[in-house]
Amino acid sequence: MTTTFTEMMLVLSQWVDVSILSKATLVLLLGLTATSLAKGKRASVRHLVLAAMFAALLALPLAVLTAPAVTIEVPVSVAAGAKIPISPE
Repeated sequence: MTTTFTEMMLVLSQWVDVSILSKATLVLLLGLTATSLAKGKRASVRHLVLAAMFAALLALPLAVLTAPAVTIEVPVSVAAGAKIPISPE
């Protein structure tokens, strides 16, 4: 499961447009979930949540294109009994 997730994140990080699309999908999912959880609240609260969601969607492409790249190192463990190729020196 984690290797599939890691591979998917590596593929998504290669293209800016796919990265923006996946982040926008996450923002929409979170915003619409928050709106549905605020169903019993006042309409102004729900509108505030939706307005914040749309503001985040508008700022997302600009933030992705102007923010510096962040590299996250993921430690890789070797499975027991796996053979590690040795490079000639």
